[in-house]
Amino acid sequence: MQKLKKINIPNMLNAFMKLLLDNEKSWQDEDESKITKLVTGFFVGNAFGNFANKTITAFLRDKYGNPTDGVLTNKIFNEWMRVLTSKATPLFNYDNSNWSESNTGKLAYLSVPRVSSPIIAAANMMYGENNLWQVKQTDLTDRIYVMCSGCALPLCSYKGYERYESECFASDEVGRHYYEGKEVEGMRFNDWRKLPSLTPRSLVNMDMIPFQLKNMISKAEDLYVEAVDNNIFDDQNRICTPDENSISKIQELIKECDSLAGNMQDISQLELAKEKIEELNVAPANINMVATRYSIPNDGHQDTIEARDSLRRDYFISFPVCQMEVRDILKQIKDIKGEIEQVKLKLQK
Repeated sequence: MQKLKKINIPNMLNAFMKLLLDNEKSWQDEDESKITKLVTGFFVGNAFGNFANKTITAFLRDKYGNPTDGVLTNKIFNEWMRVLTSKATPLFNYDNSNWSESNTGKLAYLSVPRVSSPIIAAANMMYGENNLWQVKQTDLTDRIYVMCSGCALPLCSYKGYERYESECFASDEVGRHYYEGKEVEGMRFNDWRKLPSLTPRSLVNMDMIPFQLKNMISKAEDLYVEAVDNNIFDDQNRICTPDENSISKIQELIKECDSLAGNMQDISQLELAKEKIEELNVAPANINMVATRYSIPNDGHQDTIEARDSLRRDYFISFPVCQMEVRDILKQIKDIKGEIEQVKLKLQK
């Protein structure tokens, strides 16, 4: 501080004005990068050069009266490390009705100059007290840098999220999204107007969301229930489709029954028709299902059947492409069941 007080401010300002006059081309065209370079070069390189080029270790030694390394380390730990880490929290406004900060993982770093033994020692003390604070040594010599990040938190945990979602569904105006149903090669889901909520279904209050979103969630939920009823999910949460061989066998059976229905002439054929009807009745249940390339993540805490179902439902309602795949599979199943019912009616006449 005493050295700063000794600086001749009038002479410094005169020197700065002379610099500006001697370098008119650097500021007359109002180029910010050139002006910044000129001003920074003067004040950092010249006016405050003796201070700007000092390391943080040197500043701290001056501040504490040139103590020993051990004393300096304890000062840095108690008066800087503890204070900085206590203030370094992620700048994120949590909506506690959806998510709690206590549920959120964190990554935290203390970045310190690799050339400063006292600061490194203080950082290691901080890590020893709380191992959240990993120590990262850097080539920067003028600072101690503290960073703490929140990890693996749902976007719906942001307090202002509901307002943004309501605004998203407030208008049907064309052109608000990049993709609005126009076919794009290699892109199966191409209508962002139908993007699902970022809030998992299990956390959605259906009475508090826009009607359009409520309608989307209800349809997706009905689709999920129908998919479960038709065994479309296997035990690894893969989406499964009817095996082609199973469908071929049923179609052969339908063709055979159709032929029989058109040529029934005696009692023996009536008995055969009854047998074929029984085969048709059990045919849907005997369809073998094979996994597609689509699947629902099989993660999270799943200690009960209900928890597993809830998590899978949340994922499914959030995945438009999986819904499209399931819709196609259900149509195939419905079509084959419809053909079965039609030929059964012919046999029963």
